[in-house]
Amino acid sequence: MKDLNSLEQEIAQLVSEITGESVGVEASRVSVSTWDSLRHVEVIFAFEEAYGITLREDELAQLNSVKSLAQRAASAR
Repeated sequence: MKDLNSLEQEIAQLVSEITGESVGVEASRVSVSTWDSLRHVEVIFAFEEAYGITLREDELAQLNSVKSLAQRAASAR
């Protein structure tokens, strides 16, 4: 099982690849200009595939930062 820090690093890399910006673990949709609504859908799909998680509809808007995605991945394990 990966620790939260490792998950944050992995998810930051995933977001970086999708948005085309180098982002850190503190990144969120507010702080990354290219993390728009279309890219958010891409991030969510990639996250679900990478971690084998199916998100509920009510989670989609709430999971809008590297940290929130990492916490969700950690809670699914």
